Amino acid sequence: MLEIELAVRKLQESDPQLRVLSRRYEGPQGPYWLLGVLDLNPARNLGGYQNQTYFLLTPDRSQAVVIDPGLREGERVREALGIRKCSAIITHYHIDHWIGSDAYADATFYMSEACAFVLTNRLGVGRGGQSIFTDGRLTDYHRTPTPPNVLKEWDRILPFHYRLVRLRPDETWRHPHFPLEFFELPYGQTEGTLYGLLEPPGQKILFGSDLFIKLNGMLCIEPHYSMGDQREVIDRVLVALEALLGQPAQPLPGPANGPGGDTYSQLWAQRLRRLAHPTTLALGHGLWDLAECQAQIEHLVAELKEYRRIEREHII
Repeated sequence: MLEIELAVRKLQESDPQLRVLSRRYEGPQGPYWLLGVLDLNPARNLGGYQNQTYFLLTPDRSQAVVIDPGLREGERVREALGIRKCSAIITHYHIDHWIGSDAYADATFYMSEACAFVLTNRLGVGRGGQSIFTDGRLTDYHRTPTPPNVLKEWDRILPFHYRLVRLRPDETWRHPHFPLEFFELPYGQTEGTLYGLLEPPGQKILFGSDLFIKLNGMLCIEPHYSMGDQREVIDRVLVALEALLGQPAQPLPGPANGPGGDTYSQLWAQRLRRLAHPTTLALGHGLWDLAECQAQIEHLVAELKEYRRIEREHII
């Protein structure tokens, strides 16, 4: 048994409430692993909001990436996996994607300019920039309160004080070892959402943040209205879902394209095409092969389009 596989087995045996998904890929420089770790312990997790943290690791751990460090047991997981030096990606500013950042205090964190603004200033970026960390909610316009067991932990991390790199909207981050890249699109759950692509030979794994979730066996979107009204936000999510399915997806006009307006329309169009037909979806709340859920995604897109049609034609 290889060392990483042994470490994963020992981690799960030491804490059965840590669910670990493991996939091995082959690259030009040898094998590497994609791990997804989810904490199922209600005494320490974020309830229904608990994000799955992803890790990319080489066998000797000389190369490692942590994507959305939302595990409050991050130090123990890092030690068990033998991660020494790593880079960290935060795809957007919701608390379940960064509350475990202190376990990687020696890492360089990469995030969008919008995400960095929120985490370093403790302010929202939409609708007047009001604070999003003082009203007992997870973030702007979220319907469900933040789990009380993390309310006192913000001050440990915020304002975000670890080494960070702000990625410009027109910038793409690429890892020097893994076939991994991240870039911004204004078509996600929040402003400044980063999407990622991992492309082993013959495969494409899309890190889609919280583009959708599975609830009671059904796919759902969880829009946040700090970016605009309900119609605009749903339209943005539809653009990303259509792109994922390989359907014609065009950038929205004007302000719906984000802070740059139409400045980046051509770039957004190019990036949307990159999302098409992934083999695997690595989302905040699950890792799925597209073949398993494509019909459900197509149904979700059709339902959202019908919902928007009803709004346009029958709601004044």
